[in-house]
Amino acid sequence: MAALTARILDVEISVLNVVPPGAQSPSATIQVDRDGATVERRLGPGVRTLAEVPLVSSRGAAFGVLGVRDRAARSLTADELQTLDDLGRIVADEVELQEEVRRQRAANREQTEHELQGAQDVATVAAAVRSLSGLEEPGPIRRAICDIALQLTGADSASILSVVGEDMRLFQSASAGLTWNVRDSLVSDETSPAATAYTGGKTVVLTAEESAGSVAVGDPRPLPLFTLWQPFAAGGSSTAAVLALAWRGPLIVEPPRLTDLTELIAAEATTVLERADLLVQLAGLARTDELTGLPNRRAIGEDLAREMERAKRQQTPLCVGLLDLDLFKRFNDSHGHAAGDALLTEAATAWRECLRAGTDSLGRYGGEEFLVVLPAPPDDAVATVERLRSLTPRDQTASVGIASWDGTESAMSLVARADVALYTAKARGRDRSELAATPAAEPRPEVRLVGVFQPEHRASRRDSSPSRGTVPPVDDAPDRVGR
Repeated sequence: MAALTARILDVEISVLNVVPPGAQSPSATIQVDRDGATVERRLGPGVRTLAEVPLVSSRGAAFGVLGVRDRAARSLTADELQTLDDLGRIVADEVELQEEVRRQRAANREQTEHELQGAQDVATVAAAVRSLSGLEEPGPIRRAICDIALQLTGADSASILSVVGEDMRLFQSASAGLTWNVRDSLVSDETSPAATAYTGGKTVVLTAEESAGSVAVGDPRPLPLFTLWQPFAAGGSSTAAVLALAWRGPLIVEPPRLTDLTELIAAEATTVLERADLLVQLAGLARTDELTGLPNRRAIGEDLAREMERAKRQQTPLCVGLLDLDLFKRFNDSHGHAAGDALLTEAATAWRECLRAGTDSLGRYGGEEFLVVLPAPPDDAVATVERLRSLTPRDQTASVGIASWDGTESAMSLVARADVALYTAKARGRDRSELAATPAAEPRPEVRLVGVFQPEHRASRRDSSPSRGTVPPVDDAPDRVGR
């Protein structure tokens, strides 16, 4: 363009100078030296004439000049100046176009690199989260997610906040890396970055000063330079609501990619967490009586087995009680099955609230029967079941059979003795409790074995009792003598 300008205007040389915007004012300048004395120092050796026009962008900003120089001192005509001005506009348009092409190419290159990096991040996060497929409990999964977040983001600390309680409180349920005590906060707390991310469903990135309120009171450690709060889903979930990351040094991953990365981690991890939540719910349903919400027969049996192991190990007393609502069938027939279900539910609630949390266990054993496991001596167990009976709702009564474990018998035998005591209470008029006799105190009938020889040389073993006589044979002897 410089050479073309020189030919068009018939000058020895033209100059195209593109400089940063604002370096030139958008007005033409013409300098002519008639005596050849002082202008040379400004225009260069031998230059007697200089004419320049600014290069102006479409936004009105000057970003360079197009000029002509001549060794002869002369003035450019109006037509020549107009031509120079027209050429300046053409040059400005071309330069601006080329600059736009360059910017677009750079943006396309950056976008391609971003997409390639994003694809790599997706594959990396997916592979990392797939490694969690062998875990089923939410606790280990939360800790593993924290480890993955540290590895992929370069953060120094990672925590997961979960929602608990009727007041919807966010608390730190898992962590990895350097210790970072995130303070508890209510979901409704507008000053909490965790609550903001949880309720808004968007990533929150804060500086050290902005993060000050997120640290637990009394924590002496210096504040992190940056914190990031990533919700696991819009609105979050209770098992894992927010992923919190902290950096005590410069960020290793650039912020745009960092937020994309944490969103990927949260999205992939949510699937694993939802699966773990479902397994926990299914396990709970398998152990819970649908009507009363109490442990079902299987679950209360497992509780009893654990308590028997504990009592044996610690040499402590253990009792069980079988509670049965008196005349429940009559109540059902008179008031309807809905009222019967309500009676069972209300009784279960009243009795459960009377027991020691974390110590005593109550479960629905079947129908209108409930099994209570009481780590206590017999006298205390009797006092407890009497309190339970007194809380029976709707002016109904209950009978209870209580059995104290002897330290050796099976759970089935222990419950069977409580069942015998329950039927004793029923037989004695209901609305009472009965304590079963210990196995050692129960009378044992006198039994002796006698040999009886039969035709064809068949030998059988028979039990002989003074009260029952000889009982039928048990075929556990050889068919023939001597075999």
